Amino acid sequence: MVCLSENINEYINCFTQQRNNTQCCLDNGLGDGDYYHNCLDFCHGGHTTTTASLRKWWYCKDVWSVIGECNHDGVHPSSDG
Repeated sequence: MVCLSENINEYINCFTQQRNNTQCCLDNGLGDGDYYHNCLDFCHGGHTTTTASLRKWWYCKDVWSVIGECNHDGVHPSSDG
């Protein structure tokens, strides 16, 4: 069984397609100093984060839809503009 905490960098890089979607996450309430600040790790692919305990990201489950939407939009940008 693969442990997510041991492979968190690979997971984030895959989830973000190695794109930095931090601005979208910030724009949607995951701001600096905010309760969900640690969740920004899931918005920025291509950088090295920690292999620390997953407890650091426990509350990210509450905003997972925002993170997923930002990462999806980063991979599949809207053609509205």
